[in-house]
Amino acid sequence: MDAGQVSGELKQWHAVVVTFDGPQSSETATPNPFVDYRLDVTFTGPSGQTYKVPGYYAADGNAGETGSTAGNKWRVKFCPDAAGTWRYTASFVQGTKIAAQPTGGTSAGYFDGTTGSFVVAATDKPANGIDFRGKGQIGVRRRSLPQVSGTAAISSSPDPTSPRPSSSTTISTARRRTSITRPTSPIGAAATPPG
Repeated sequence: MDAGQVSGELKQWHAVVVTFDGPQSSETATPNPFVDYRLDVTFTGPSGQTYKVPGYYAADGNAGETGSTAGNKWRVKFCPDAAGTWRYTASFVQGTKIAAQPTGGTSAGYFDGTTGSFVVAATDKPANGIDFRGKGQIGVRRRSLPQVSGTAAISSSPDPTSPRPSSSTTISTARRRTSITRPTSPIGAAATPPG
């Protein structure tokens, strides 16, 4: 078995893409590549951390540019959280509507069981810059505000992945700025018209 083709910026917090050659298919084919196949790739990092990432059918691998609806490319995108050597194992199964099932299916062959590795360098983005890849993982914590992992910093940007500049503040400051409007009557209660 050939390993997948690894591309992207091989740096911490940058998108890494692994592309596999699989069965020729199209968006309207039977079996359907979106529902009748499931691609999961398990990534294992330098400290033993593991992440199972779902993949997808990518037509010719460049459908965004070509408009293609057919091809044999299957892909997964992943953002490694540490510099060092990463290993991956692909699981590629088929079955009726298997994509929505967390387990099951039968081997689809092709690249099922394929393993590979790649080396990731530290990010080149400054921690105090506007590019979030220099800050670390952004997740939702406390009151649904985007927060940088391991810090109290939050983003006031509505889209934490946006490359636009945004200010950072602390959670306590954000709490003072956040106001919640509560309905005056229970949801679903009928309003009583005035007199």
